[in-house]
Amino acid sequence: MKVESKTEKDGLLRVVLNHTPEGENQAVLQFKHTLWSKNKPYLLWRFSTKNVSNSKVSDLRVYALMDFDVGGPTSYKDDIAQYDTNNHVMVVFDDNPVAVAMTSRTEPHCWGIKSPINLKITQDLRDLPGNTEEGPRDLAVGLQWNLGHIPPDESRDIDLLLSIGSSREEAIELIPDGLELFDKKLR
Repeated sequence: MKVESKTEKDGLLRVVLNHTPEGENQAVLQFKHTLWSKNKPYLLWRFSTKNVSNSKVSDLRVYALMDFDVGGPTSYKDDIAQYDTNNHVMVVFDDNPVAVAMTSRTEPHCWGIKSPINLKITQDLRDLPGNTEEGPRDLAVGLQWNLGHIPPDESRDIDLLLSIGSSREEAIELIPDGLELFDKKLR
């Protein structure tokens, strides 16, 4: 992975990475991360994947794996995580007055909640477990998108939103406003 560019201004960060597989001379995929967060309880993250090769990229999967450690180091072992399969929202919370909700405009194909050392992707195990609740304990969470086949010079986008509230309910209630911000902040 090679960093091609990095720019930041007014709460907006853009990082472009090129991926050249081992043994290859030219990049196959370009990943553009555009993140925004400024004076609002949100992190907006647009993840764009572009096929920059001359061949089709097959069976591409993208994962967002997070370990929020809600409440900090003195209380991260009491985190609870839940995934709502109807609304496609992952929420992590505990008894502290902070909670994080994670969702995306592109519906995830799978999700997972496990201890940080056990939430893994390998060549043989490419799907997250699909469980909907764990805790209280130290937890990591993840969302997975199966982007499929990408022809040369085409791209796929995922808009990921993290909202932060003083409770589980507040973090979830903030989601609609956060999703509206994508059109204003990430053009």
